[in-house]
Amino acid sequence: MSEIDVKLFRKEAAGKYPNRLDVIKIAQAATLDTSRIDVSGSSEVMWYNVINEASRHSKFDILLQVYADYSPDPRTIAGHDDMKAEIVELRSRLACLELEIKRIKAYHGY
Repeated sequence: MSEIDVKLFRKEAAGKYPNRLDVIKIAQAATLDTSRIDVSGSSEVMWYNVINEASRHSKFDILLQVYADYSPDPRTIAGHDDMKAEIVELRSRLACLELEIKRIKAYHGY
């Protein structure tokens, strides 16, 4: 893979999986020693470090395969504001139901 292709891969990976937990899971699945990878920066920096570690240990092809096959936990996917809004709505509805239950219990002397 050319240097340009590696940069494109890093940008794609950083955009698709910016979550630290997903980066770590992918690196572990590619049999990389994640204790040697700094995942404290931005998503591009994290992926830069993962790619460098994979390249140092001749595991870049494994990393690409794991990346291609990876299915993230839907709770960690970035950009799912609709899910966040749904969670807020469900919490609000739950709070209303809890208040209604308290009202009914109080009415019936519970």
